[in-house]
Amino acid sequence: MNTAIHPAPPEYQFHELVSRPIARALSESSFSRIGQTFHRRLGECVQVINFQAAYGATDQRLEFYIDVGLAFDSICHLRCLPILERPKEHHCTVRGTRDRLEYLLKGMPGTWEIGPDSDADELSERLVSLLVELITEMDGIDGITAYSTHRWFRRERPKREIAQIHYLLKDYESAWEEIRLLTRLFAGKGNASESDWWLDRLGLGGLKAKVR
Repeated sequence: MNTAIHPAPPEYQFHELVSRPIARALSESSFSRIGQTFHRRLGECVQVINFQAAYGATDQRLEFYIDVGLAFDSICHLRCLPILERPKEHHCTVRGTRDRLEYLLKGMPGTWEIGPDSDADELSERLVSLLVELITEMDGIDGITAYSTHRWFRRERPKREIAQIHYLLKDYESAWEEIRLLTRLFAGKGNASESDWWLDRLGLGGLKAKVR
């Protein structure tokens, strides 16, 4: 009789990881959970942390990555978009910003792996410790003013939300400079090389008049 104990399938381990130690850690910081996605509101900002299984999972191995999103009410108003209290991570792309975790915190892997040789306790401890660091970064981001002084704001340029936030904070020259950088970045690539296209796309139609 074979009494060997086989490891749980990686999809089950992933579900347990997200729904137990990670959910407990994030609930202590007022995040609520829907599936593999966690949300909380701070002021005019809805913060999103999403754990996403990568394509190609098998019954032996699963890779996952972590997305972080910030959706700002003021950018929703600017773009005439509905304010969502439980946005999906990709909704944040047009409501603020979204990035993979490895671009926000130093030394993070691009993907995490669960397999037959995984140590579930070690993995959960590492992720919970990481989330403490992430939440510390996010605790002060309650709106566009706070985000404009956060180290994440200018870590990569040009970016659409930088132009929008400068505009909303009435720094029109800086907003226009970001638009110019975007058109240069996409030079020769159709509409994206035109400032008017960006102004319309980002809800900044009145910007030209403000910088003349």
